[in-house]
Amino acid sequence: MALEWVSEPGRRSRWKRWLVAAVIAAVLGVGAAVWSMVHSRPEGNPALVRVQVRASITLDQLVVALRDEGLAPHPSVLYWVLKLDGTLDGVKAGIYELPGDASASELCALLRASPKFDGVALTLRPGLTVWEVAREAARLGLGTERQIRRLAADYDFAKRHVGRRLLGGARLARPDRFAPTYLEGFLAPDTFYVRPDTSAERVLVRLIDQFQKTWRPLARKFKADRLALKKRYGVTDREIIILASLIEREVADRSESARVAGVFYNRLAKDMKLQTDPTLVYRPDRVGLKPTPAHRKDATNPYNTYAHRGLPPGPICSPSRASLIAALRPERHDYLFFVAVGGGRHAFSRSYDAHKRKVEHHLRR
Repeated sequence: MALEWVSEPGRRSRWKRWLVAAVIAAVLGVGAAVWSMVHSRPEGNPALVRVQVRASITLDQLVVALRDEGLAPHPSVLYWVLKLDGTLDGVKAGIYELPGDASASELCALLRASPKFDGVALTLRPGLTVWEVAREAARLGLGTERQIRRLAADYDFAKRHVGRRLLGGARLARPDRFAPTYLEGFLAPDTFYVRPDTSAERVLVRLIDQFQKTWRPLARKFKADRLALKKRYGVTDREIIILASLIEREVADRSESARVAGVFYNRLAKDMKLQTDPTLVYRPDRVGLKPTPAHRKDATNPYNTYAHRGLPPGPICSPSRASLIAALRPERHDYLFFVAVGGGRHAFSRSYDAHKRKVEHHLRR
């Protein structure tokens, strides 16, 4: 039987055909995968998603904004789709309302359309201080930090918009020489859509108005509770708001808000110092810091409830509606102490000895 030999040129030709076929298959496979990602639809989003586009936004920042709202399941693919389409050139600053299931290819056309609202979104979460509000507003171009801090320290401006009954009188200069913060506690935590040319003063007035829209209905609804608190503990509406701000900063698990409120009221009734750690760092240079034993000894801070008896001079943050309700309707009990035990929870005690044992037990864990 004769042997057939395949010539060397024949072998090379066959390998070339196989290689070309493999490359074509790979290209087609990658192309199909890319096409699928370009046209795939995000899942789990609401029907409409709001996305804020700031002036002079970069393509990277735009993709991040879309990703953060769940509209970019494949950020790298979206980046190149928008880049090749030149979408950024047609995007205007403002708030866009986009379908929650929009694909990358559809986003190109949607972002070229005019925004739903030609402005910026100022989002303030509960628990922020006036200094943090000033920083966030300034970041969006809504005035400067200095302007907002100056207005927050202006008693006449605060009295005109908050009202003297809730504000109280003008305060003595702080021993630590920081400016007073009359607007603290009265800047509602919420999302506000405002035009980018809105002045700092108008922004603050809007935040105060929103606080009043939250507080006044609560004050009416829980009028009997307010009167009972006034009779039992001698607190005013202003002091209830101060207590709400302390609750806001102390509580992570909202199921404990009313119980923590009860502890504060019990301590006030017994003329005990409140000794709540968040008051230790209520200074502009301590925002975000963890309270330390050294802070407890700082009597120059008038908000330090370890050094000073009673309530601090004013609120220490913007309280949520839940914290305002807790301050209006505290849980009735005889607890006087609590200690954080992890997971946002606290252990409560009726006596100092029991409290000390719980602190030691927690430290050993």
